[in-house]
Amino acid sequence: MTSQHNGTSDKIRVPIRTVIIDDTPSAGPELDLDKELPPLVQPTITPPQKRQVTPPTPPEPQKSSSSLKQPSEVIQTPASESRPAAGPEGALVGTPQTYAGDRESPILGFPVRPIYPKSALNFGWGGKVEVDFVVDADGKIKDYTIVKSTGHPELDMAFVRYMQSQTLQPKRIRGQNIEAKIRMAHEFSVE
Repeated sequence: MTSQHNGTSDKIRVPIRTVIIDDTPSAGPELDLDKELPPLVQPTITPPQKRQVTPPTPPEPQKSSSSLKQPSEVIQTPASESRPAAGPEGALVGTPQTYAGDRESPILGFPVRPIYPKSALNFGWGGKVEVDFVVDADGKIKDYTIVKSTGHPELDMAFVRYMQSQTLQPKRIRGQNIEAKIRMAHEFSVE
């Protein structure tokens, strides 16, 4: 590229540097450094450092200061010095991890209001019924056992039918729904 300069225009001639790239492999990258640039502008390449990975050394077993002379002798550690063993993630063994939304038992999210059978109302029957329900992971009643009856099977079954028509919030541990038992009671009373 050439430009002509007639002396009156503002155009100047700019030299162009040509760099030839060689495809032959070398020990490292070569840089064409401009000697006129200040040192902070010069590009620098640092070779990557290799990390040495060493496996952790297992802790040495603790030695007891007293030796056991009799096989029946038992050494007891005071409660203040004892601690549970650490698990794989540093969590204490035996301490369950809890998640948001975990439940100790199934929950019915609203008040229990079974339909009072008309025949029981006509006769003035009432009483308290207690039933153990097995709630599956979906919150549905899977099975039941009547623990305490009102003395009137019609009232007992009205309560059981009501509970079977409901969806409960199942027991939840570590973020997983699981099957569990729950005891529910209801008092039928004529007022």
